[in-house]
Amino acid sequence: MSGVKVLAVAVGVLTLAGCDKPNLPEPARDWAKAVTWDEPGRRFLFDGRPAPIVRVWDFERVGDAEGFTPLNAQMTPARGQGLVLINGPDPGLRSPDDLEIDGRESALLLVRLTRRQATASWDGTVFHQTRWHGESEKFAHRLPQAPAVGGATVLVYLMGSSPAGGGDWTASRIKRLRIDLEGDGGETVIHQIALAQAPF
Repeated sequence: MSGVKVLAVAVGVLTLAGCDKPNLPEPARDWAKAVTWDEPGRRFLFDGRPAPIVRVWDFERVGDAEGFTPLNAQMTPARGQGLVLINGPDPGLRSPDDLEIDGRESALLLVRLTRRQATASWDGTVFHQTRWHGESEKFAHRLPQAPAVGGATVLVYLMGSSPAGGGDWTASRIKRLRIDLEGDGGETVIHQIALAQAPF
């Protein structure tokens, strides 16, 4: 198991009763310790156990973008590395527009990356899109703490508990994601992206 760094956003909690309660993670939990990347097994772990993954894109293994497209960045898929992004102003990465992910069963978004070259500004925002709405600040999930430069880091977004759009996430089928990392410039490698159930 690698000693990969993990950053997590744990904000807000949606309280629902009985059988209507979605698969939400525990906001107070220390996700920086709970989530790790198992390099030999090529999988995410929660507390040392295989994570209940709903969908995963392992760009590092396949050396292909798998339908993801860059925004204001030059992207090179590379086997053994991932998606290498040379960023311009306000860069980002968009998923395919046909994910059809059940938000209730996909409470966590995991993004494993390496910042090769940092910038003065960090964005760290993920937008989700459904058939009913496009990208909007109303549906923006933020991780304000910038990862360190050089080592691989797992960003953990608690999508269903976000104060901006968490309720919409759990009530919807997710069509597309947009991930904005650097504020302006820099170089980033996206190794894996995964959607997972809360591990309990």
